[in-house]
Amino acid sequence: MKDDIVKIEVNRNGEYVHVEPKELTNSELCEKLSYIQLDSDEFVSDSEIEEGYAVIGEAMRRLEDSGNG
Repeated sequence: MKDDIVKIEVNRNGEYVHVEPKELTNSELCEKLSYIQLDSDEFVSDSEIEEGYAVIGEAMRRLEDSGNG
């Protein structure tokens, strides 16, 4: 994975935009988490895999932050 921050594609007001993981709403984060494929016979692109790891990392960061508050 690159050192660059992975941008996550989301649909906001009918337009697809790319945002940093920390800019995801909780709803967008949950939606993206639900789309992650753990085991699949289908091809999963490298960018989709990177996005999945970024989303998981953001979820973990938020859970950790909520435990410290």
